Amino acid sequence: MWRSLLAYASICVVVGSSHASFEGILQVAQPLQVSSGESGVRVAMIPYVGHSVGPEDRGKVFLLTVTDNLVWCDGKAQNRNLASQVGIQFLRAWATGPDRGAATAFLSDTLQVDLRVPDAPKPPNVTIDDVVAATMWCGLLNASQLWPSIRYVEYRIADDSQFAEFAGVYSVKGIEWSGVFLWSPDTKQALFDRRDLKH
Repeated sequence: MWRSLLAYASICVVVGSSHASFEGILQVAQPLQVSSGESGVRVAMIPYVGHSVGPEDRGKVFLLTVTDNLVWCDGKAQNRNLASQVGIQFLRAWATGPDRGAATAFLSDTLQVDLRVPDAPKPPNVTIDDVVAATMWCGLLNASQLWPSIRYVEYRIADDSQFAEFAGVYSVKGIEWSGVFLWSPDTKQALFDRRDLKH
């Protein structure tokens, strides 16, 4: 009996160890603030590594848009994600019950998300409008990694929010990562040009 129990325990350890040895990597666009040079919001890709970011969890790339990061800066790791610093949230519109996982919850080609911006002090040298718009752009960049399963993102924003005018359905078709860039009025216009393109 002990021999069979030991064999079973060995199998469990091997299976657990082999699962633990497979880590995935996701590249996630996020709005960052860099205090040197031109002030303002920059959009950059941040890697996330772990057992919970494998191919079966690709939907998480969108939700990571507003998640804390750790970026090496001035001799230490810091969270430089402006979205998380301000408290912006992407809440999955389908998550009305127990979390079933982002990868299996897409009901159509449109990713619906409730975007919430709490009343919070804004970081220095940026406008809260730019932080919210850049965060939405990052969300589209991240959702584009799920193309063609996801073709649109519907940002749902409460009517009484100062950002209610940002609500709508945005196309991710043709959006591409072109490297780190400084958020600008032109990019903000490019964001709004993608709104209500659903056919």
